Amino acid sequence: MKRNLIKIVVLLVALMLVFTGCRQNALKNVVSAYPLTSDQQELLGYLNLENNANLFSYRCPEEALTVTASTYVLDNGVWSNTGEGTISWDAGDENSRNGVFTLIYREDRRFDMSLSAQGTSSFRSDPVEVSAELTAFSHAWLTEDQEIQLDKEIPVALFVGDSGNNMESFTTEDYFHPEKLQDLDLVQAVTLTFSA
Repeated sequence: MKRNLIKIVVLLVALMLVFTGCRQNALKNVVSAYPLTSDQQELLGYLNLENNANLFSYRCPEEALTVTASTYVLDNGVWSNTGEGTISWDAGDENSRNGVFTLIYREDRRFDMSLSAQGTSSFRSDPVEVSAELTAFSHAWLTEDQEIQLDKEIPVALFVGDSGNNMESFTTEDYFHPEKLQDLDLVQAVTLTFSA
């Protein structure tokens, strides 16, 4: 009986440690890919958006009072802004620290976006014109949690197109290394920035 009681206590302590670790991870200040259920993924497929849309959740630092979504196109090795939208909230508003960012990439190479916390703000980037006839397309999404640091951009998506038939692999982190992408005919990026 005493052995069973010890086993139960050890099991309870282990479970408490696991749940405490999960809770602490859930309270981290990060941007994450929003986990979609199979039904939600199927719905995106019905809407023909499975490769062109994604959702990201965030929990921002207590000091943050705004989040800005920005879209860019790579122009001669330099990122040029094609649109952005911002939401803000009052200091101490705990409910606004958690939110969802949604992103849809359209055929005319513009982005439809929304930032949702206690309310929702939707906006659209400018379409991007390309002189080359694009034959190869690819994209990368943020796949791993990214810690939020105030006033530092977090790339959540990269979309590329090229007139060739060969394309190197890339990740959202390549946003910080535009020289790796400058030979492509079209490179677009979307970032989130949290500010005080």
